[in-house]
This record gives sequence, structure tokens and C-alpha cells, in this order.
Amino acid sequence: MNKNSGCYQLILELSRTVSVRVGALGEFTFPPGFYIYTGSQQRNLIQRIRRHLRRHKKVHWHIDYLTTHPDFFLRRVIIFPDSRKECELHQELRAFSSGREFVAGFGNGDCRNNCFSHLIY
Repeated sequence: MNKNSGCYQLILELSRTVSVRVGALGEFTFPPGFYIYTGSQQRNLIQRIRRHLRRHKKVHWHIDYLTTHPDFFLRRVIIFPDSRKECELHQELRAFSSGREFVAGFGNGDCRNNCFSHLIY
């Protein structure tokens, strides 16, 4: 196993309601609260997380629309450097949390488990 690979979860906080256009998915109203995004990287995991921590960057992934938005604050990053798959980790979170999946298709373009989204509110 590559030691610089694995899954991660970003915990973001939003203090007020905002509307955000998430690329081709469209514009969505995000209520205040906490959001958890589950992602993965097969190599260069640490570099990917460092990129997520930067406010100013080229918007490429769905999560970039939130991490570059001035009202969203990245509060915590949890790293899972094991063999679990992104969808499995997301489904575990969904099963054990009171949150709900938010924004259909968010971050799960390569999902093999038909997840609604990889963002939980």
C-alpha cells in the first residue's frame, strides 16, 4: 500500500445561509451548520489535503466551491490511511450520523456504490 494514499474527511462550518454555484451541478442554498465531505487520493494524499487547506486555488472539484467560499471554514481534516474505499467510509458516516446527504452528485463522480452524494449536512 502507498503510504501517501487513503481517504479523508473534511469538516466544514458555515455560520449563515449562502447560495453557492457548484459547477455544472447548479446553484444550491446551504443552511448554516456543519458539512462533512469524504474524498480519497490514491497517491499524494498529503498534497491533496494541503490543496484543500488553501483558500485561493483554481476551482477543479466540487469541494473547491466550498473551500474557496469566504463563509465556509474548514475546521478539521480526518485522514484514513488504510485500505477502506471512499464510498465505504462515506456510507459508514451516513449510517452512524444524524446528518443527511446534501447536493446530489457532489464529489461522487467516480462512485461505484450509487451514493447520492459524498457531502453530508
